[in-house]
Amino acid sequence: VALNLLIASSFAPNAAPALNLVNAFFGVGSVATPVAIALSGGGIVAAMGIVAVVAAVMVPLAWSLDEPSRPSAVRGRVPWFAAAGFLLMYFIYVSGEVGVGTWETVHLAPFIGERAAAFNASVYWAALTVGRLLAIPISARVAPATLVVSASFLAFLGAAAAHVPSVAPFAYPFVGLALAPIFPTGLAWLQRVFPSWSETIASAVLAAATLGPVATSGAFGSLVERFGSAVVPSVLTVVIGAGFVVSLVLRLGTRSAQRT
Repeated sequence: VALNLLIASSFAPNAAPALNLVNAFFGVGSVATPVAIALSGGGIVAAMGIVAVVAAVMVPLAWSLDEPSRPSAVRGRVPWFAAAGFLLMYFIYVSGEVGVGTWETVHLAPFIGERAAAFNASVYWAALTVGRLLAIPISARVAPATLVVSASFLAFLGAAAAHVPSVAPFAYPFVGLALAPIFPTGLAWLQRVFPSWSETIASAVLAAATLGPVATSGAFGSLVERFGSAVVPSVLTVVIGAGFVVSLVLRLGTRSAQRT
């Protein structure tokens, strides 16, 4: 949370490229670390030791950073009602992102086998990382709100395409590519809309994001148990489609802030 807020504040008002870069490297680490541990013969203790050494080296580098300028103090209450759209968007977004990574294997296994379905899930997470790298130059040229809404719509189309069994193995990685810029670019969008309250609101927004899959995974599981694996793409389409609708309404409601 602190790292995302630091990047958003340091590079405001055009923080989207930097945020996409930082979150892409989160994905790089998530993909590369398990592979490195596997290639080393499962040396988890050694791997954690390396992480500890790198973290120690980072401490003096972090202390040398300049504190980003803070906005002037603003009187009054935090505009939580106006920020509710961002909280809802992130709640839905992470529910959809984690939902695809969790349940696509259940949907694909009957068609392509369990091993291939598990591999496809890895491809999905890799596509999410690649998508954030691709979003760096795009987010430098496209307004954050426009990029988030467009990405949400493309992800919705990908989830809908996953209803076709022969297309589904390709549709899920496409969903990962489309979803990729939403999380980091949305923070840049929030910073533009609430420059004086961005740190407070962003903290709450990121909390809502982590609560998303916690609150919805049980419902996902219940639906799959009742209706079978064929319901997975339908549920994901509804969730991701809801995220698109929320982002579109939010864009229409924050047009004045997007021009700044």
